[in-house]
Amino acid sequence: MKNRLLLFFFLTLSLWASGDLVHIYTYRATAQNEKIDVENRVVVEYKDYFIQADRAVYLKNKQIVKLYGNILLIQSDKSIHLSNYALLDLLNDTVLATPYFSSEYASSVWMAGSAFESDKNVTKVKHSFISSCDTRCSDWKIGFNRGYYYKNRKWVNLYGVRLYLNDIPIIYLPYIGFSTQKKRQTGLLRPSFGISKNEGFTYIQPIYFAPQNWWDLEFDPQIRTKRGKGLYTTLRFVDAFDAYGIVRTGGFYEDSDYFAGQKLKNSKHYGTEIFYKREYIFNNAKTHDYDSLYAHLQFYNDIDYFNLQKNDDTLTSYDSLTVSRLNYVNFTDLYSYRIYFKYFKDNLKLDNDDTLQQLPSINIHRFETPVFNKYFTYMFDFNMNNYYRKKGLKAVEYQFSLPFSFRYKLFDDYLGVSISEKLFGNYAFYSGKDLQTGSRNENSYIFRNTHNIALFSDLVKEYDDFIHYLQLQASLNIPSYEKTGGNEADFINIEEQSKNLELSLRQFFFDGNGKQRLYHILTQPIYYDESDKVKDLENEFGINLFPNIDFNTDIFFSYKYHTVSSVVSTLSYDGERYTLYLSHYYKDCKDNNADSNYVHANITRRLSKKYKLFATIDYDLQRSFYNRWSFGFYINKKCWDLKIGFKKEHIPILTSSGINAYLSDTLFFRFNLYPLGGISKSFTQTTLQGTL
Repeated sequence: MKNRLLLFFFLTLSLWASGDLVHIYTYRATAQNEKIDVENRVVVEYKDYFIQADRAVYLKNKQIVKLYGNILLIQSDKSIHLSNYALLDLLNDTVLATPYFSSEYASSVWMAGSAFESDKNVTKVKHSFISSCDTRCSDWKIGFNRGYYYKNRKWVNLYGVRLYLNDIPIIYLPYIGFSTQKKRQTGLLRPSFGISKNEGFTYIQPIYFAPQNWWDLEFDPQIRTKRGKGLYTTLRFVDAFDAYGIVRTGGFYEDSDYFAGQKLKNSKHYGTEIFYKREYIFNNAKTHDYDSLYAHLQFYNDIDYFNLQKNDDTLTSYDSLTVSRLNYVNFTDLYSYRIYFKYFKDNLKLDNDDTLQQLPSINIHRFETPVFNKYFTYMFDFNMNNYYRKKGLKAVEYQFSLPFSFRYKLFDDYLGVSISEKLFGNYAFYSGKDLQTGSRNENSYIFRNTHNIALFSDLVKEYDDFIHYLQLQASLNIPSYEKTGGNEADFINIEEQSKNLELSLRQFFFDGNGKQRLYHILTQPIYYDESDKVKDLENEFGINLFPNIDFNTDIFFSYKYHTVSSVVSTLSYDGERYTLYLSHYYKDCKDNNADSNYVHANITRRLSKKYKLFATIDYDLQRSFYNRWSFGFYINKKCWDLKIGFKKEHIPILTSSGINAYLSDTLFFRFNLYPLGGISKSFTQTTLQGTL
């Protein structure tokens, strides 16, 4: 029997196929026995699919829907598919399409080919291309003869793979297999390669293990054909909601020829690094109390332990003094407790036996607390410092500070007065001998109290477009009682007591949104008992008048030498064409003639939205010596990016005669195909420059 429904006909067929409801909407349909023929644009809803086609045929007994002409398939908000012919096997949950085009919303990746077939377990495609570039003119695309996606394992196998730049094939691989899982997975990570005249060919192959979601392990074996081989291992873990840690250990073994030729001190470079940070160890966020642990420990035999870890284009520098830290702090409503361990490693020394360590420093602080009423307050500080080293003078220092204060506001709060009495004591127990004199130090102590009188004024005025905050203060310190004894070591840092006056002006400007736009701080100390009474004037200034420009400077002017004694300045600019960051540090050391004068610059020039140039430099103006510089260009397109650059830097190494430096020239590049990944390579030539 044949039924033809004409003239603006709306048909909904509710079909049960494998437990899933199917809806078919159309203007015209023809039904005959077990076959329904739907014409004049048909819309099909099935699971999370929305399908349009010129014509559809539904075979009821076979539970098959055939779609013909201008097929558009949208899968939820994930992807879109186009084809001329498609078959939906509702009974076996299978989809076939030929030819086909698919595009994923999230990644902008598209794939097109001659045939597509998908069931519950696997998706198969033939003679296909994949890319994330413009479909009309692709900068790159990957073609393959056959492809299989195994849904349960989330794994892809591709056969007969070609990489095209534009339409030119440049790489052929018979097979590629990779995982599509976005979670961490055990396997090989992208290797790193490099070529150096002195070290030969460098190959680093990371091996990654992710047995559980709260920790993973990475092994980084490497070989440098003219230098040696090594292995670094990194453990990363998260053991609480607000805690994470990293443990890295490893070593590198020099070949005998390289070791002898470069006159290195160590034939093995090894070390261990530990980083851990955690908050609320004994307290919790629901209370007002807070505590945290911070650890950054570095143990290594020489600086090459760090230099040999990676082979990339990052500019890595290491100070002459490396600090390992282990800190714990605990804050309550009334007290704060701090314990700090600091271990210093001097990279310019052959050994570290005479380097002074702080193991540990302990501080107990009582916050400012009213005594009788709100006008009378006191604070309390207790410090213990254990200064330790294997060779040389050592000390255990105990120190306390107890200031009592009275504060009162006058003249409708326009003027404030503060009167304080500060008790201070310090005692140091010494052990070991001074390496220069060979003598032992007598235990030293100092007890004193100091009077302080301060006048201050805090003023705030609101204008139409900004708010001005101004603070003026004059603080006079008058020494009173003092008793000293023993022989104080030079590393016991206690200020000499002297009658002094400190004048200060602080002003801040905020815009209508409460953002600070300008600040200015002037501080002038005056010491009455010293020959040069007027000390360096400090002038600190910062401005942010425009959204993309920040300037800050801190200048010290010496009245004694009638010159600027110290300057620290930074300037940053982020515009449409240029990004600039400049920093300058200058210190005039008249006493020892060891002035410091450094400048750092980082500039980026945007040629367009996709192209930019970059350059960096670290330069010692005092010695007319650059520590490092680099330049290059960067291309960032929708579907790929390329970075090419050159850098020159001085890298310290430890030799049998002391600290020397390599001059390293490196050409590097990085090429990425979005979102597949990419490769990075570097070519390095090093030259021994002599001692630092």
